[in-house]
Amino acid sequence: MEWQSLAVFVAIVIILFYVTGRRRRKESPRLALALNAISNVNDNMRILEIHFAEKQSAKKFKNSALAEVDDKLSFLDSPTVSALKETYTLTADFNRKIDDAKKAKAFSTLQDVPFEKLTDPLNKSKAGLVAWLKSNIQTETENPRRNFLGF
Repeated sequence: MEWQSLAVFVAIVIILFYVTGRRRRKESPRLALALNAISNVNDNMRILEIHFAEKQSAKKFKNSALAEVDDKLSFLDSPTVSALKETYTLTADFNRKIDDAKKAKAFSTLQDVPFEKLTDPLNKSKAGLVAWLKSNIQTETENPRRNFLGF
């Protein structure tokens, strides 16, 4: 009888260690930043296509994420960082012009905005981010630590 309760206790302890000791694979901060940046670049590329198709489109570009993590992008190569910064500067300027057009209810003024200036920085940003992800995705997603039971 006593050995049965001991066996149940040991089983419960093992299950508790398994459940509480099991760790989810954590994304590295660099990987999260790169994925967020490439997501914003892709979104901005789609928005740019809308602006090319509809000259009076008032859809704003996404640029808030880059402003928040500007100092944390040092792991990327310098051409990619400079392309991302140029993208941020241009999108912030275009968003101001879009806001002004919305306030004035004069969407025809958006026809004169040179949205094509954004094409090259977006393409360079995407190429640099894709290259970084291809070369670093394996090392950034490894989870070398395990708990003492090996789970």
